[in-house]
Amino acid sequence: PVENSSLVPWLTLVAAGHLMMVVKHKKTAPATTIFLAILSFLLVLYSTFLTRSGILGDTSVHAFVDLGLNGQLLALLGFFTLGSMGVFFWHQRHMPKSASEDAFSSREFWMFIGALTLLLSAAQITFSTSIPVLNKLIGPDGLVPILQTQMAPPADAAKHYNSLQIPFALIISVLMGIAPFLRWKETPKELSRRVLWSAGLTLILTALVAWGLQLTEVLYIGLLGTALFAFLANADYWLRFLRGKWTAGGMALAHLGFALVLIGALISNAKKEAISTNATFIHQDFPANENILLPQSDTVSMYPYYVSWKAERTEGHNRVFDVEFYEVDMPLASWADGERNHLKTAFTLHPFIQMNARMGNVREPSTQHFWNKDIYTYVSYADLRSEAEKSGDWKEPMEASLKTGDEVFLFNTYLLHGDTLVVEDAAFDPTTGELTHLDLALSLTLKGMDGSQYPLVLPYHLDGNNVENAEVEWADLGIKIRFDGVKDEDGTYGITAWEKKSNDPPFILMQAFIFPYINLLWLGSILMGVGSLLAVWKRIYRSLNEGKK
Repeated sequence: PVENSSLVPWLTLVAAGHLMMVVKHKKTAPATTIFLAILSFLLVLYSTFLTRSGILGDTSVHAFVDLGLNGQLLALLGFFTLGSMGVFFWHQRHMPKSASEDAFSSREFWMFIGALTLLLSAAQITFSTSIPVLNKLIGPDGLVPILQTQMAPPADAAKHYNSLQIPFALIISVLMGIAPFLRWKETPKELSRRVLWSAGLTLILTALVAWGLQLTEVLYIGLLGTALFAFLANADYWLRFLRGKWTAGGMALAHLGFALVLIGALISNAKKEAISTNATFIHQDFPANENILLPQSDTVSMYPYYVSWKAERTEGHNRVFDVEFYEVDMPLASWADGERNHLKTAFTLHPFIQMNARMGNVREPSTQHFWNKDIYTYVSYADLRSEAEKSGDWKEPMEASLKTGDEVFLFNTYLLHGDTLVVEDAAFDPTTGELTHLDLALSLTLKGMDGSQYPLVLPYHLDGNNVENAEVEWADLGIKIRFDGVKDEDGTYGITAWEKKSNDPPFILMQAFIFPYINLLWLGSILMGVGSLLAVWKRIYRSLNEGKK
């Protein structure tokens, strides 16, 4: 969600930039352009609010916890929203308007369609990201309780956004492909036919690439085709019509680069492969098909590598984990036979966790780059306690409340059942009626996953202001429990439980993914940046020359 909210201002700013070119050529209709420019800045402020207010703390690992700045952030957002929109609508009536409709074949018509598509894309992302905000505003417990139930965020966020954003990307890709061949005011028919060569080659390449990558999703194949069309059409326009001139090819290079970004993002995510799989169940929050358990200094198979967590160190506020990757100097057939000889170090990665008690810890990845793929890793779990905290015999205590007949999970291993609570003795002050002496006995049963049961009775003694509630230990299970007394009139009582530290070596859980051909994305980013700079330089140069004349 945090990354989504940061993307939205870029979308509206790109839309505004393209409409600025329309205004430059038509000399009219600047209202929409100015509105999008203002909206881009307001969305930057809104993104800051989402990130720093803590409102996305439950849905994004990169969102900060509540820093106590909500009032200031809302005041900042409200001031600029009301101020800028007030000024805009005050002056909007005096802005020149277009005297005629744009021709269907004109460049300005389709640039406006593209800007509208980007705006709709931004609106959808903003709405889905803002569900926690909407619950605070119009949910059952919100400021204006319009909704009867809370709005739930999408269960599968990636699928939700892909199903809605890929169609927008399809439209933008097609528009990027035809844009260079369009003309202002009206496009001659013979000029538009020049795009047919790129369209024909696109069909062939799309079929070959989709078959080679074994793509089956219709939306993925569609995006691959339109992105290839945008790439080929702009490459054709730059090389054949502009004859490869850098100074004139800013627009084509920027569009060509963005097409590569789409292709790289599509392939790397559609064919992403998790190689960090564990042979046994770990925990419900850490699926074994994406997490691998690495005991310290042990070497574990993670095809096509062996990996070993070598060391843990602290650098400033970062807890760094050194993980070595090994290759096997032997044929793959020997690998299948389980041979572990001839290991040689391939590379070392250093994923780390930023420690921040105030804003929450943040996991930072470490990536190994190859020409045709990236290996992306991060630590999904680690014991982040200090050495002093780790040195005790018992782990951190777990507190729970239950009533007779209730059951609670202990340490994700045992089920604790409340059997009976018996008052063995009680005495009251005859003058005040206050309780002066109380003896309680709490009977519990600890149930193991294998069906085993372990009964236990916990005492609780109250004598005046003195309480005696000794911890009772199951020595063979490495668990101890303390009865903390009755907490409520309905018979709810509290317990505190500890689990004994085992002699197992320390371990981390790590996730590792292979992103194939992601360098297409980085190459596209570079070309997009170069093309944008060339386009800006060309316009500045042209303005300077016009000024001299």
